[in-house]
Amino acid sequence: MLPMLPGVPEHRSFDHVRHSTVDLFAALNTASGKVIRKLSARHRAVDFRDFL
Repeated sequence: MLPMLPGVPEHRSFDHVRHSTVDLFAALNTASGKVIRKLSARHRAVDFRDFL
């Protein structure tokens, strides 16, 4: 956390690590109107490649 100044909201630095997040991949099949989705607990390029 970075120190707050009067009238300035609290914010985090760029190296802040978020825990308990998931990646959501989504695509729209325009021919059928179906939404294709996949959740991934890990943030890896392999997961995105598998989704494609």
